[in-house]
Amino acid sequence: NDDVNTTGRIDNPNHFNKIIWVNQEAIGKTARSNPATYTKLFDKIRDLFAASDQALKYGFTKSHFSFNSDKGRCPTCLGAGKIQQGMSFLGKSETACDTCMGHRFNQDVLAVTYSGKTISEVLELDIQQARVLFEGEKKICKTLDILIDLGLGYLSLGQSSSSLSGGEAQRIKLATELTRGATTSTLYLLDEPGNGLHYADLKILLRGFNKLISQGNTIIAIEHDPFVVALADWVIE
Repeated sequence: NDDVNTTGRIDNPNHFNKIIWVNQEAIGKTARSNPATYTKLFDKIRDLFAASDQALKYGFTKSHFSFNSDKGRCPTCLGAGKIQQGMSFLGKSETACDTCMGHRFNQDVLAVTYSGKTISEVLELDIQQARVLFEGEKKICKTLDILIDLGLGYLSLGQSSSSLSGGEAQRIKLATELTRGATTSTLYLLDEPGNGLHYADLKILLRGFNKLISQGNTIIAIEHDPFVVALADWVIE
């Protein structure tokens, strides 16, 4: 736009009402963090479980459906679903918890279902599958649709943050920002958003970027992928 001159300098920073920096750092400090918890999707999903007839019958609250709460998580693995074992100089190994068989929750909580799925089975769904399951739940579907638009439909809701690539973590952060409502005149600063992506996934990602730009926003990306660079309006080398 007119506020960017040929040197690449922004002469009028007041053109933007908000600046959002999205980097590739992990989405959580622990492996328990996942796409569902980071985007706050899990809060909305737990609300649905807590409102079910089964949960009301047993007196379960929203807290019972959190693997970070003593009320409903497995007492052996403390909601991790796995047990870590030290192997001296070989490092640590992980095995599925013998008590919950990797499901994270106690048997009472796992007896409660939503559309035939336990809370553990919901976390195992990928984002595309979750979109089908929660059809009709507008607030949940809004976030799922944004994640799908950014090419993340293949990730499972409960996938550990430690297993996500930098590019995946960055797009989850971007999706979280976008769920806060439509924005205009926002400057998004991205750190190699195409990192490690297949050509087909890049096209999906760029469609999401074009949607942001069409709403009156600006994207500045540090990027080395020639496909992404070729589609930029301005290239600053």
